[in-house]
Amino acid sequence: MHTLPTRRGYTRWLKRGCVRFQICFAMFVTRYFILRMKRFVMLQMFAMSVAAIAHGATSFDLAAKATNELGVDLYRQLATGDGKLCISPYSIDSALAMTFAGADGGTRSEMARVLHFPNDGDVPASFCALRHSLEQMSAKTAELV
Repeated sequence: MHTLPTRRGYTRWLKRGCVRFQICFAMFVTRYFILRMKRFVMLQMFAMSVAAIAHGATSFDLAAKATNELGVDLYRQLATGDGKLCISPYSIDSALAMTFAGADGGTRSEMARVLHFPNDGDVPASFCALRHSLEQMSAKTAELV
């Protein structure tokens, strides 16, 4: 025959039940948190892969054209007579492209005019694509030698 627990026994039984509930709830919350974190990490990985694909698809034409035009402009300004002249428009342009990325307002417009950059184009991505292309050519050339 089943008897009702005493007041003291009921309190112990209730406490054990609460502890079990707390443990189950903690396990549920932990599993839910882990599931949400997995989703978050997967979404971040997906976003990074999409960004890498988009970054790889960026053309280096903008950077190459701007570098060539800057080189011609510098040569016209610096060449005098029969003296020899050695300049690296790529080094100058790539360094100033980083500055251009942080410029704003009138400074950005003036830099765009002088460096032959479009004021609204993605200049840093184009220079990154150009650098990557040059590194690939360098590696292929080294294999041939």
